[in-house]
Amino acid sequence: MYAEQQYDVHPYLRWLKWICLAAIIWQLAAFAAKEAGFVWPLTGQGAHLVLLITAVPMCLMIANGRFSIRISPKGWDLRYFPFQLYYQHLDWDEIKIVSRVPPEDLPPNAQFGFPIMRFTRLFLLTNPRYEVLRLDLINGGQIYFSTKNANELILFLQKEMVFALKSTKSATNEIGHFVK
Repeated sequence: MYAEQQYDVHPYLRWLKWICLAAIIWQLAAFAAKEAGFVWPLTGQGAHLVLLITAVPMCLMIANGRFSIRISPKGWDLRYFPFQLYYQHLDWDEIKIVSRVPPEDLPPNAQFGFPIMRFTRLFLLTNPRYEVLRLDLINGGQIYFSTKNANELILFLQKEMVFALKSTKSATNEIGHFVK
């Protein structure tokens, strides 16, 4: 079994974490000022409570955002938490081709950070420095995902899996077709 977990390391996520933490501290300061008898002139206590209740889960969700891959003889399991609460399973029969995609060949709407789903494409990209693999599915769909250890994953697919890879050496960086 192959497993990999990646965490988002983007500057805008760091900014969002700091903004959420600042909102939490600001709300706690407002409640402490109210208890101490100071007047907090900006908003009422209800608005502070709503902001606090919103900021805490947002901070936790942003801090725990991660992309997970599990590959086993049963198939592929992919999850981008907190956007997907459960693993999405792909059977081996659903996958046609696995290929390595250079970053400059990614579609222009492929954004790193949050998963974007189009009609036939799903982008699960966490970090621009990681290599990108593409799964071409039998139904015509494509899944692009980041991987920290592309060479290790490719070796795992070629040597350790029940399904063999028919290697191809083409200019498209195609790793292989799955054959039984």
